Amino acid sequence: MTFEGGFLLAFAFIFGVPLLLLLARFIGWLTGTKALLIWCVLLAVFLLPIAASFYLDMAGRTVPVTVVDKSEIVKLTIKGSWNRTRSVAAEYEPPGEISPTRLWLGSDAETFDSLRVGQIIEVRLLDFGEIFKFARLKNRSTLSLVTGLIPRQPRGPWREATAVVRDVRHITEDTTTRRNRSGGERAKLPWPYDVVELSIVPEGMEQPISAVDVVEAGSAHGLIEGGQVQIRWPADDPRRARVAGASPGAPWANWFYVMMEELLTIVAIAVVLLVVTTLFGRRRKRRKQSQA
Repeated sequence: MTFEGGFLLAFAFIFGVPLLLLLARFIGWLTGTKALLIWCVLLAVFLLPIAASFYLDMAGRTVPVTVVDKSEIVKLTIKGSWNRTRSVAAEYEPPGEISPTRLWLGSDAETFDSLRVGQIIEVRLLDFGEIFKFARLKNRSTLSLVTGLIPRQPRGPWREATAVVRDVRHITEDTTTRRNRSGGERAKLPWPYDVVELSIVPEGMEQPISAVDVVEAGSAHGLIEGGQVQIRWPADDPRRARVAGASPGAPWANWFYVMMEELLTIVAIAVVLLVVTTLFGRRRKRRKQSQA
């Protein structure tokens, strides 16, 4: 869609949905149907984007556009997580409008790598005026968006190469709000790990791409920004490249350890309270029996 349309939709979602819920709560309070109206608003918020996506599949007209830019951004956070965003900027000239309109399109990895700036491609478009224009690459649909969320195992042979370390995060402490008892410092993780962003140029590609690997701390050498490491990557999905010889990191094991520690603490407190309450109850009962 266009930048302006996306901004207005995000603004409406952030501020409009809470206002609708408040309005539904107020009307429900007046009419005695509080839960019904709130559930109707939530259902509409959930179903409208899905319905709009299917409508784009069925009613969107095919329009040629020109690729003017594409970007892939990987962000590593200090909490040990990461996210990847891919977008393709394309322009087309709507009938009756003076200047071309720029659209931002989502893309799968394979299509993203095959596109070139200046290339003419086809998209499905719904045009609701200068601001609201919804478009999607012709080879994508609602179904493909859903199936793209399902992780798949890489296929094909694994290859070896050298990659440049673009960024690295050393996760050695608990990054939740949990604190230890001494001085308010964060607790050390039992299994520290590194989140590494790698820059590689796979065979047959001209531009570098980013891969992210999570490795056990100390299991790989040369993990410094700008350094080079040996990697292994599947031929059909180079973004799943792994640092050669490194042991996989265990962020979930750390999370499970922290949760179990907290759970055991809660259970221990509950057991102590139960024992104290039981002993107090028995003592009180014996007192009553002796007084009788």
